[in-house]
Amino acid sequence: MGADTVFFHKTSDEVLDTSLQDSIRVAIQDGAAFLTYLGHSAAETWEIVIDDPEDFNNEDRLPVVFSLGCRTGNFAALSDRGTLAARLELGSEAGSIAPRSSSASRARATPTPRARSGWPSRRPSAATPPRLASAACPTTP
Repeated sequence: MGADTVFFHKTSDEVLDTSLQDSIRVAIQDGAAFLTYLGHSAAETWEIVIDDPEDFNNEDRLPVVFSLGCRTGNFAALSDRGTLAARLELGSEAGSIAPRSSSASRARATPTPRARSGWPSRRPSAATPPRLASAACPTTP
């Protein structure tokens, strides 16, 4: 058994990009086993907007979700909707089996020894690739 990897790259200049919503929904409903997001986010959403997890229609094909952005797992966020991570796991029968996400915007409040020693900064530059989401979907034999 193998898997196909599908990449979705942000192409819009808008803060919240909804242009990929349908494509990501199809990948999830087709049985994506893993969904990884890398980019800007907030407690309730990614910069690449996805459907509300309750609307995924994937009850029998729940992916593992890795949210590599800020605050989507911030359980202390004051929101009527709840965090994206909470809605992925707890919202309904659809969503995700095991969301993994950050609860803060950075891991450390002080510079690491590497940063103090003059190692290159990890800040984005003009050469930084666009934010993306990817989904690994099982291949049909």
